[in-house]
Amino acid sequence: MCGITGVFNCKNSVNIENFYKAHLKIRHRGPDDEGFLCNINNELQLLRGDDTIGAFHTRKHIKSIKQSSLVIGHRRLSILDLSSRGHQPQSYRDNYIVFNGEIYNYIEIREELKEFGYTFNSSSDTEVVLKAYHKWGPSCFSKFNGMWAMAIYDSQTNSVVLSRDRFGQKPLYFFIENDCLVFSSENKFIRKFYDDKFTVNDDYINDYINKGIADHNDSSAFEKISELEPGNYLKFDAGGISIKRFWDFEPSFKRFSEEDALSQFSTLFEDALKLRMRSDVEVGCLLSGGLDSSLIVCLLHALGYIEDNKFQTFSAVFEEKEYSEKRYMDLVQSKTNCKANFIYPKKEGIQDKMNTLLFHAEMPFRSLSFYSKYQIYQSVANDSNIKVALIGQGSDEAFGGYTADYYTAITSYLGSFQLKKASALIKFLLRERKISKKQILLSVLKRINPGILSSKYYNKATFDKITVTALREYLKNDDRNSMAHGIEVRSPFMDYRIMEFAFQLDLDHKINKKIVRTYSENIVPDEILKRKDKMGFVSPQEQWQQNYLKKYIISAYDDLRKYNTFLNMDAEKKLLDTYFKTKTNWQRVWRIYCYATWLKTLKGI
Repeated sequence: MCGITGVFNCKNSVNIENFYKAHLKIRHRGPDDEGFLCNINNELQLLRGDDTIGAFHTRKHIKSIKQSSLVIGHRRLSILDLSSRGHQPQSYRDNYIVFNGEIYNYIEIREELKEFGYTFNSSSDTEVVLKAYHKWGPSCFSKFNGMWAMAIYDSQTNSVVLSRDRFGQKPLYFFIENDCLVFSSENKFIRKFYDDKFTVNDDYINDYINKGIADHNDSSAFEKISELEPGNYLKFDAGGISIKRFWDFEPSFKRFSEEDALSQFSTLFEDALKLRMRSDVEVGCLLSGGLDSSLIVCLLHALGYIEDNKFQTFSAVFEEKEYSEKRYMDLVQSKTNCKANFIYPKKEGIQDKMNTLLFHAEMPFRSLSFYSKYQIYQSVANDSNIKVALIGQGSDEAFGGYTADYYTAITSYLGSFQLKKASALIKFLLRERKISKKQILLSVLKRINPGILSSKYYNKATFDKITVTALREYLKNDDRNSMAHGIEVRSPFMDYRIMEFAFQLDLDHKINKKIVRTYSENIVPDEILKRKDKMGFVSPQEQWQQNYLKKYIISAYDDLRKYNTFLNMDAEKKLLDTYFKTKTNWQRVWRIYCYATWLKTLKGI
């Protein structure tokens, strides 16, 4: 788990001083080590930086180099093979790599490569990745079970290949101009390298404010800085750029018996969890009061991973009782005897933290869950030795955990003429979620199209939650908050085998996460299993906006008149006045406040 940076110019040299200053902008992503690869007078050399570990202090310092056509940088957070053998960049034959992420099945791939005659000098997954690329080329990406963003330089072909995991758990941005490729784990490196010449991408901001979506395509909040989309790899050389997909899974439909579905899920989930416990540093877990994170902790206990009062969990608890899930967290702690840590995010810290939060987010964020998560990871870093944190991300998207999934399920049942099942779901929404008949009707009508007659309809209609939005945004936020504090996050539910299983699974096994609930019986406390409400990772945001943040919001709206490029601020001010009277449309108010604050901080980022 690390950060990567790079500049590759096919025709000219670039200024190394500018590179290193920009590289230091992502220092937080790798506090343990750094290293560099440069092309100096047509000779490739490995260099050190200010934070390079002692084993490599005989190398030239990158500050001693003035110009180079190629410079690739790495910041290391040591998780596997903590020795100097895990240092990056690493090389093998003609290939050099910088790698951010974890390949959980690296041991199995290493054993496979040994059968082809490969030998290994370390116990790191990076060496496995590099030699897998040497053996199989870009097809190796399909063999990896993990999360990653990587760059591989091939000195024989004078080309760079960038690759990103299937779901975008690890970020990777790039910019191409005048035969020069610039890339990084965070776009602040690219902006700093070019002295902040980039303008705000109004299309991105329009989607954020008016549609409430972000990180759903290859664009970023800045014009011309692109995001390599998940499941893709990019090749860049003197001939130009090409981008190809290596993960081309399509949702389908396969009818499972309840016994077979449960058996397959059990096998996949337990293996995914075991793989994500591979670590040379201490592992903990973020725990909410919901099913997914509770299942992770309780299953670890059932599998023998948790010793009394040694495995640590971290949870956000709010003083506002209607938002507190502490009683559910206490049930998990009582069952597993884990060491529970509680963090109490307070409204008084929000305004003071906004600049820091936006520095790490790099773009406006949609809710204050970002603030709460930041404080949790800060506590993990300050109050424990944990470097890896498990999270429950991905389960809702894969197994129908959202209210919107009910609307899609009702539509699917109507399309297959299963009227009793459609009626049962409607009654559930009316009774348990307190959704009006009008809202249900409108939501279902919006989904009706010829595709509802297909057995694949539900899986195809919900697959966008994985590949487009909003999971990509959630994963980005988890990465930014955790890496701000030198913590790696891993989600067992994001195992690609589980996702592929979920999106061929019959709807009857999915809605309201039925298969996850059935599996969790006798593992998770009954009170958690039987919860009818769904809170997600929430905060008392609406209340905080109405009181503590009110003066800051009003001030931000006034400031926005100076910086805004496309909003009608007279109309927005009327909506704001209405909001403070009626409490309606609080989400839009937050988005505009966050956008206004972000614009003011850009020059300081």
